[in-house]
Amino acid sequence: MTLSILFLGLLFGVQHAFEADHIAAVTSLGRGDLSPLQLVRNAGGWGVGHGLTLFTLLLAIYLFGFTLPKSVEPVLEIFVGLLLCYMGAQVLRHAWKRRSSFTITVILMEPIIFTPSSTKGL
Repeated sequence: MTLSILFLGLLFGVQHAFEADHIAAVTSLGRGDLSPLQLVRNAGGWGVGHGLTLFTLLLAIYLFGFTLPKSVEPVLEIFVGLLLCYMGAQVLRHAWKRRSSFTITVILMEPIIFTPSSTKGL
């Protein structure tokens, strides 16, 4: 029973890892001017920080029966949304600074390719 619950938790974790917020976060960590070692450090730091946050919350729940009220959920969702906007802005700022082109792909749509010359007048 315990192993099946742990396996189910692992499957949910893997599914969660491929959701849009995580893909955006990892993408913003992988700037083109970083060495492989710096990329590993960035990704590792993000992973450790993410894991420690989850571990701390789970430990508080387990040891103290701590729960977050439902009213906190919208606030946390807004915080995550703002954080994702910030990370996206950092990616755009970095691409603009390097004057490089980049592609934005939206599901069910054609890729939109931006280059510094195509953004004049925006």
